[in-house]
Amino acid sequence: MKQLLIAVLFLLLLPFAVVAQPTLREKMLQEKQGIDLESQKAWEKAKEFIRIDSNFYAGHMLEGGFLYYRASDLNGFARAIKPLEKAMAKIERDYIWPLKTRTSDLFEFFKVYQYQQDYCFIAYFLEQAYQNIEQPDKAMAVLRRVREKNMQMEFAVETFNTMAWLYHRNRV
Repeated sequence: MKQLLIAVLFLLLLPFAVVAQPTLREKMLQEKQGIDLESQKAWEKAKEFIRIDSNFYAGHMLEGGFLYYRASDLNGFARAIKPLEKAMAKIERDYIWPLKTRTSDLFEFFKVYQYQQDYCFIAYFLEQAYQNIEQPDKAMAVLRRVREKNMQMEFAVETFNTMAWLYHRNRV
């Protein structure tokens, strides 16, 4: 009787004892958190992430951010644009619903917070790179893409302010 009770208790508690292992992409997102985009470590992690999963946005984001911070002329910003465009396309493809999520529930927002933040930083780097190589039309297109997501919180981008500045600066 005692053994039967222990066996039943074991079977009931077994699902709670199994801890879900984080996926490869979740591990990459965790590793990405503390990386300074201006450091050489960002470049190394970017190459590692792209080698592990080239269809995930994190590696391209790190590479583009690193190149953006290192850029000082037209060629440097042009080099940063390619990985940033890849990162933007990949995050829009894989995480379109988290990017469009607006909620008053704090726990739901925490689930999508990182994706919205990463998307906004990618967009910021991309539109700034376009502005630095004198392509305001492409910068405006990036800002419109961010604006159409209607995100709960735009980090760093400030779409309306930047769109107004581009319009004023170029008198479109």
